[in-house]
Amino acid sequence: KGNEYLKENITLLKIYLRWLGDLILLAQKKKRNNFNEMYAAMQIERDKAKVQQKELEKLRKSKQELLEKQKSEFELKKTEWKQKLMDHENLYNIVKQCCELLSDISNNNKLGIARLIKHKIHSQKLQCKVNKLKLSAEEARQKLIRQEQMFKEKLDGIKDAHEMALNERDLTISILTKQLEFISARVQRFENLTTVVHTGTQTFTEFETYGSQSDDDMSDNEI
Repeated sequence: KGNEYLKENITLLKIYLRWLGDLILLAQKKKRNNFNEMYAAMQIERDKAKVQQKELEKLRKSKQELLEKQKSEFELKKTEWKQKLMDHENLYNIVKQCCELLSDISNNNKLGIARLIKHKIHSQKLQCKVNKLKLSAEEARQKLIRQEQMFKEKLDGIKDAHEMALNERDLTISILTKQLEFISARVQRFENLTTVVHTGTQTFTEFETYGSQSDDDMSDNEI
């Protein structure tokens, strides 16, 4: 718009210059006597118009340069805004995906919470069963302890009875051993007596006497 305005001004100045030229010619025809003065005045006006034209041209160029600079900056900003718009669209898609993901996570969390509640109820039931099993195990352990104590007491009684039986056995063996030794000694004496050469009466008398004494001794040992 600034350039168009400057171009219009330049066009008007050109028209004004042509008009001044026509005016000069007209003045020359009408007033030959004042031609030099009018020519000088018109020359001054023309010079002013040329100076103004140069200033306007200079202003137009500066405006054009500024416009080109602004245009370049606008193109750069346009590119930046396009990139920002693309980034915004990408961010929007990312946010949309995140929202969908959060929605899925929320649904999964709801399902997970329901599963956790169900699992918790199942765990509580299992805990009750475990507690019952622990109580049963403790009762069984106490029962085993009592049975073990009773078994130990019975075992101690059996040990005592076994020791008594062993003592009785040892005593019986000792008695039988002594009886066996006594019988062996008696048999040996009997054999010795039968081999002695005596008369039948003397031998028989000694045997009877010895037999009576031996029976008395054996009865005393048994008692």
